[in-house]
Amino acid sequence: MQLVMQIGSGYGLDQGAWRMPNATTDAYTDIDVQVELAKIAERGKIQMIFFADTPALTNDISNQPPQSPMDPIVLLTALARESEKIGLLTTISTTFNHPYNVARQLKALDVVSNGRIGVNFVTTPNPMAAMNFEEKVPSRRERYEQAHEFIQIVQGLWGSWEEDALLLDTESGKFADMDIF
Repeated sequence: MQLVMQIGSGYGLDQGAWRMPNATTDAYTDIDVQVELAKIAERGKIQMIFFADTPALTNDISNQPPQSPMDPIVLLTALARESEKIGLLTTISTTFNHPYNVARQLKALDVVSNGRIGVNFVTTPNPMAAMNFEEKVPSRRERYEQAHEFIQIVQGLWGSWEEDALLLDTESGKFADMDIF
């Protein structure tokens, strides 16, 4: 069994928590608050923290914070550098992202975190998200077909570098072996 904690946007999942006495009202934009929450979770033997994400505002922020962090990849990168063992998981939309960018971001996060990342790929049916990308929401069937192809491409990109491709040989001047990419 895994103990996973969903942090939300820095206040937990109660949309009124930002107004509680002694709450850090700017936790949404204060990365130090997020880091401290991750460290507390790690000390408490939580095995993974999770940030749900959608590429759109999903609630009225006139009186409550957004439900998702500003950018989960940036946030998880900071948390990776400030934690040691806790797993780092986020949601990524296969509907409104490009496989190459996602593969690159997740691989970089994997390296920064020493292999502590996880991803929850989702299809996004949210019309507000579609508007952010000047697109329409594809049908359910199209979204799932796209997701299948998206994941295959991401996995293929991750496997495109052999483990010994980086030579880093200063004497010969060879940085990488392009024959085994």
